[in-house]
Amino acid sequence: MEKSKHMVKVIAAIVDEKQLTLYQQDGSTLSILQGDPRLAVIVRQITPILASHSGAVAEVDINLGESHNAYKAYEEEFGLGIRFFKVAKKSLADFFGLSDSVSTVTPQLIGKIPEPVTSVKSFTYEKIAKATEEIIKNAKPANHPEFHDRDTGKDGDSTIVAMVANTIITDMEKLKPQITHAVATKSAKGFNAFMTRVSACADKRRHSVEDLIKFLERGDLPIADDGSIIIYKALNRTNAGLYQGGTPVYVDIHSGKITQKVGSYVCMDPAMVDPNRSQDCSNGLHVARRGYLESFKGDVVVLAKVRPEDVIAVPLNNANKMRVCGYHILFELSDTAYSLLKANKPFTDNKEAQLLLGRALSGDHESPIEEVRITEGNGGGLKITPILEGKLVKAALPKVEPRAVEALVDPKDPDKLDAPKVNPLTVAKEVAKGKALAESRREKALRLHGEFKQAKTQAAKKLAAQSLLDHKKSVKLGWLVLGLDEETGKLLQDTLS
Repeated sequence: MEKSKHMVKVIAAIVDEKQLTLYQQDGSTLSILQGDPRLAVIVRQITPILASHSGAVAEVDINLGESHNAYKAYEEEFGLGIRFFKVAKKSLADFFGLSDSVSTVTPQLIGKIPEPVTSVKSFTYEKIAKATEEIIKNAKPANHPEFHDRDTGKDGDSTIVAMVANTIITDMEKLKPQITHAVATKSAKGFNAFMTRVSACADKRRHSVEDLIKFLERGDLPIADDGSIIIYKALNRTNAGLYQGGTPVYVDIHSGKITQKVGSYVCMDPAMVDPNRSQDCSNGLHVARRGYLESFKGDVVVLAKVRPEDVIAVPLNNANKMRVCGYHILFELSDTAYSLLKANKPFTDNKEAQLLLGRALSGDHESPIEEVRITEGNGGGLKITPILEGKLVKAALPKVEPRAVEALVDPKDPDKLDAPKVNPLTVAKEVAKGKALAESRREKALRLHGEFKQAKTQAAKKLAAQSLLDHKKSVKLGWLVLGLDEETGKLLQDTLS
């Protein structure tokens, strides 16, 4: 069996209520926080060895239990040019001025659409190149033995970043469910397309990218194969009847003016959407994740696609929704599926919904058949323009075999460690027991070695040598732990040969 690349030699360890500290033979230390699933496994392995005698060395794999390193798994599985690094937040702030609050002026629509709101802060290519160089120099790549995401997130000192070409995308710990889903399904098509699209607009609207990732952190739907975001939109049915062919007509819940249907691309100029994160309800098209539908109900809920480049803002205090400048309606969900969503349960708990989500992800749906453009505030100035397939927008992806797709498991707090904590008092008892047990094994080994040395005949020497070798094999300890040296082992083997 190939030896792990993450083996370390430990000469001492301290476990307390916060962490396990490993003191390595080379003088360095490693810390593993309480709640990390590796901690208990490593303590069990090193305790009997380190407790056996002074100077003992325990060799242990520090990647034990590290199945959650989805970032490394993604790189190894797909190798699509996306690399993940762990970096101190301060080093990113020095370059990008990252902050949870953004001071912007809410755009006011007076007469006509104003010029687009400029970015809060410009990001020059020189600055990005410098940041890239710093990350490569100081960050830990995903395949580093100490790479993990346990001290990342809102309260952590670090973050996981992705490098796409020369563009840095932060807060990748928030997309761990989507990355894990890609690895589990062995399909990176959607996530890779998403990262490519996000990187294309990150330098122009970095705060919008950060907001989109914040929204996805608590999202329950995978990313579509074309890199779009699948979202929910609650709407009301109208009294206007049906379009020709039996297609239902909906209106938005807020103004009741924006008529739309399956196949509609509803949009407005980005300058009409309020980019201010501190505003909860403000100008723009609102779309939601599952947790928002419970308190914001309509007659019907539809699945829709949002392009990453159409995302403008996510409210600071309500990541359940986001303001966008466009969405494309794909399907109306059944009453059964809507009931599940209103109860904040996955709508894919039934087979029909699983297949519907599969169609949405793979592009097996109607291309936009009309553009519904809002040109005035409060849903006014509506302009509906039919779209000829292939001229104004790309056609849908080719038809594929139906696939059943389940919603993502609700992501847990990325800063929370769920493994049971290891009680230092329990470890102390194990150390005491281990010392007593190891000492008795050592005493027996030394007694058998004495018998070997005192044997007068060759037959007696062989019998004593075999007894000592059998003892070492049964206790599974090294010669040094047993109070002997490697030369003794060679001498015993030579005696038997």
